[in-house]
Amino acid sequence: MSSPPAHPFIDPSADVVFISSDRVAFKLHRVILSLASDFFKDMFALPQPDHPPSGVQAQTDNTSTDAKLDGLSEISMTEPSQVLDTLFRLCYPLDDPPLETIDHVGAVLEAALKYELRKAIQMTSRRLRELIPSAPLRVYAIACKLSLEDEARAAAVVVREKNVQHEYVEELEDIPIGAYLRLLYFCETGRDPGGLFFSHRSSSPRSSTTKKKKSKSSKSAAGGADSLATSVSVPLPPSSLSEATTPSPPPTPPRGAYPFDRIDCEVEFETSDGVRFGVSKDMVSLSSPVLYALIRDLPVPARVTIPESSKVTDIILRICSPVESPSGVKTLDLDSALAAATKYKMPKAIQFLRRALLARADTDAATSLLLYAVACRHGMHDLALVAAKRTFRMELTSSLYPKVEAIDISAGYLYRLLEYRRRCRDAVRAILDVNKTDWIDRGWQPRLATCCLSTRSALPCWYGRYIEKMAGEDWPGPASVVKQEVLQAALVNLSWYNCSYCLRENGAILLYQFGQYVAETILKLEDQVALEWPPEVVVGKD
Repeated sequence: MSSPPAHPFIDPSADVVFISSDRVAFKLHRVILSLASDFFKDMFALPQPDHPPSGVQAQTDNTSTDAKLDGLSEISMTEPSQVLDTLFRLCYPLDDPPLETIDHVGAVLEAALKYELRKAIQMTSRRLRELIPSAPLRVYAIACKLSLEDEARAAAVVVREKNVQHEYVEELEDIPIGAYLRLLYFCETGRDPGGLFFSHRSSSPRSSTTKKKKSKSSKSAAGGADSLATSVSVPLPPSSLSEATTPSPPPTPPRGAYPFDRIDCEVEFETSDGVRFGVSKDMVSLSSPVLYALIRDLPVPARVTIPESSKVTDIILRICSPVESPSGVKTLDLDSALAAATKYKMPKAIQFLRRALLARADTDAATSLLLYAVACRHGMHDLALVAAKRTFRMELTSSLYPKVEAIDISAGYLYRLLEYRRRCRDAVRAILDVNKTDWIDRGWQPRLATCCLSTRSALPCWYGRYIEKMAGEDWPGPASVVKQEVLQAALVNLSWYNCSYCLRENGAILLYQFGQYVAETILKLEDQVALEWPPEVVVGKD
């Protein structure tokens, strides 16, 4: 264990010891912590539980939960000593510790909110507000992460004033995509997005199914099963109450559709909305090792409660059953079902659902942002790239997307999409300088040079007008550069040059062919730009 901190955390009158994540011991006084926080007041008022409250972790390694330091019980914390030192000093009648860097302020404020330390919350939230002028986007992200609506709104105003909403800060990886979408909408339109800036936030944007790292607490000897079910009931006994002693029969719970509507099944899965799905134990064992771990040692019949909805449960079970697979499933439901199938390790369902998502690659552009978000969540890089390209000429920041906000991914994915679009647009616009022709390949240069003699240059008389017309668009695309009005605009001034060649049919045909070449060049330039992908994310095979 590291050297203990200085006064007041080495006082001999202390009656409890807190151990930081980096193994530094803080000797503290229960009465002071109880006065500062209802969290600690309640914790100290109860007998020591087998499992500490949220935010307080059990001893690990060679230390037991009833370990002692100088005769005092140890309580392990999840925060490092630097954060705890500041946090506890704010509880004691001492000079307030410095709160200088935004990283430190955010970490201390997060811990203060978790442990309900009133003075620490007041001091750190005030300091966070003071940092808005110098780092508005970082403060906005921290406020969204910690559900601080007032601070988020104050920071959003400054983000818009300074026009820094498209900068990258690491905190974007800690907030949901909806929080960033709403900020961009506010900055673009000046209109309040309504509701909370951090509404539709997920429980933990970093914990999506695409991450490599998994929390130790999410695993168990049964392959993670203990953390997946909200409850496991004992075998279903026959009713021991007679009709005479029962005032009225309980309402019959709703059951899943065929073939999950059987009442004589070995296992029932009860969903979050109270629907029961009857399945055989053999089917579960063949479909999902995780679900099977929940029921393996239970005598039949048994009922297990799972957190998924009946719609999602029907999809994943139907795929694995010997009946017709589901069809016409909406993209949001495919997302939820694939997340559940991945959690329960159901290979057949995973394969089916990924194929169903890939089939959406050719959907209309209006749903491409949603498809991009879903593909990112499940590590489907190729599908995300296709969907990203379909958003190229959409205006993403002037509208709200409630369906996209429901996808459990971080705002970092949206930032990377917008940055990808910017780099692609810049690559295309590089060919729209009328004075630069180095992008034209050698096969086309002599054809253009011999097109006409009116301009006394290596370019035809319609070239400058054509390029200027394309440059007038914010982002020319393969379809727009061969539109009839663009080609006609390029030919409108030919009579000024009295170019007999270009006024004839051959010149117009060459212009159309050159337009097709420009369209192909645009596609190549866009393909040369890479869509960035977080290095810690497992990229799945599409």
